[in-house]
Amino acid sequence: MKRIYFYWIVIGIAVFVGRETVWAKTEAVVGIPMIQARLSMDHSHNIDLDNSQKVKSRLIIT
Repeated sequence: MKRIYFYWIVIGIAVFVGRETVWAKTEAVVGIPMIQARLSMDHSHNIDLDNSQKVKSRLIIT
């Protein structure tokens, strides 16, 4: 049983060390939401975001 844990640890280390790190220098997509949708089992509604909430909720894909 201890060998199985050892093998999983070795595989995990190999995957972690072997992965490539991507350092993107350009932004491909920048999205800033205008509203936020709130959903529950009973009802749904939209909330208008102010400027600080829009900046906090932005989407950046590099």
